[in-house]
Parts: sequence; C-alpha cells; structure tokens
Amino acid sequence: MTESDASTEFTDAFGILNNPTRLTIIEELARNRADAPRDPALTFSELRERVGESDSGTFNYHLDQLRDIFVRKETNGYVLSPEGQRFAGIAAAGGMVGASEGYPRELEETCPVCSGRLTLDYRDGVFGVTCPDDHQFRNRVPRSVVRGRSIEAAIDRFTKYSWQQLEFARECVCPACFNELDTHVFELDESYDVRIGFEGVCDRCGEFVHVPVGLIVAHHPAVLALYLPDDPEYQQRPFWQLEAATDRVATVVERDPLLVRVTFENAGERVVLSIDEAGRISVVPEVD
Repeated sequence: MTESDASTEFTDAFGILNNPTRLTIIEELARNRADAPRDPALTFSELRERVGESDSGTFNYHLDQLRDIFVRKETNGYVLSPEGQRFAGIAAAGGMVGASEGYPRELEETCPVCSGRLTLDYRDGVFGVTCPDDHQFRNRVPRSVVRGRSIEAAIDRFTKYSWQQLEFARECVCPACFNELDTHVFELDESYDVRIGFEGVCDRCGEFVHVPVGLIVAHHPAVLALYLPDDPEYQQRPFWQLEAATDRVATVVERDPLLVRVTFENAGERVVLSIDEAGRISVVPEVD
C-alpha cells in the first residue's frame, strides 16, 4: 500500500464518521447487538425511529454513507460490519487519555532485570510498571482496562490484552488493523540493560510493537509445552514476572546478518528458538 492509498483510507473513514446522525446509527446498532446478540439486525424503520431522524430521505442518505464500511445490510435488516463493531468497541472503551484514580501504586513485586521494587501506573493510556532504575514494562491500553477495576483485575486485563497483541506480532500480523507487520530483531549497545529486542511496525496504521526479544516467543507453542505442565498459570503471568523479559534468555549467534537464539529451561528440559534479523522464528532441534 502506498502512502497516498493509506491517507485516502484514513480520510474516507473519518470523513464518513464526521456526522452526529451517523455516529448515532452506529451506537444504536451496537446497543441492539448487546440487547439481542442472536438477532442484532434492525429494519430501516426501527433504526430510524431509534436514531430519532424524522426525515426518511435524510436518514437514508446517512445510512447509505455508512454502508459497506461500518454497516452491512442483511436480509432482515441492518447490522454493524466488523469494522463498525470495532469502532463501537473503541468508543465504548473510553479512549486512551487521562489518568485513573488509585495510581501510581507500589507493588510487592520486583523488577526482573535489577530486582528493584516495581511501581504500577496508568496515565494517558499507558499502563504498566517501572522500577527506580527506569526499567519499564508497559503498553498502551483502553481506559476500560483500568476504569472501575481493582489493581488485580486491571493487571489481569492488561496482561490478556498485551499477550494477545504479541501473539499477532509474532506471526507478523498487525494487532490493530491486521495488515502485515514489518518485523525485525535488533541489538543495542552495552549501555542498555536489555539490549536484544524485537520490533514490528505497520505501514498501514502506524502500530508499533517494541519488546525484549524473549517476550515475543514466551508464548510460542514449544515454550508453552515446556512450562504449562508445571505452571498452569504461566500464560496468565504479566511480562514482569517472566525471565523472558530480560537478556538472560537471549544470545546473539551472528551479527551480519543478526541471528538470535532464545533459550528456555524448566525441570531439566530445554527449548531453544532462533530468530533471524527479519523476525522469523524457528525451533532449534535438540542435538543428541
């Protein structure tokens, strides 16, 4: 996709939504889906009445603008398209701005890199932990992840949300728009405590993934098979509870081009994964 194509898509999408009647149409279709998930469609008349538009021609014009992108017509009426449902979800989540009451909060847990005490915070859409040495394990999340929730529940939702994003990134898929993700591994100089990382950038929506290289493979099927028999809660653990968040699991094998190996060990067993410069992942066979 060219830069011009991407710009046109953004302009078209936001131009379509720049109208209160159209936004209300999406809101009412979302409400009806919540009330009747097995039969979410509304007829033209039902939808117009719920939106409160008296003029049939005006309403038809606005509905037609939403069709094929945010609204889909089915045999029994109108429903949100996947894109419309996603937009409704973003709106319901409350955006990614502001701070939340109860933060920052000092945790009993310590940093996996330096063992310093961790502080949990949420501000302007960024949730996660930092330590006195400024090691950070954070991610941008919707406000609904923390709003009205206990610390434990917020961490749980943050963890599920973040791991889901990394699952997509590991497969070179953008977790935001599902376009291809341009991925690579990198090595920083020795002034950094965590030097070996994984990055992914989407040239369509601008989504950016940046994590220690161990985290991108921490939920690889081979790694899960290693840990889950002894630790059923492994998949629910936040980043900062895993050694994969450090360089201790990663080794640079070659530098031109860059090739990294990540080693996981548990109960006398070992799994080794190889990640090349482009972010391609493979399991390294055990040598007898």
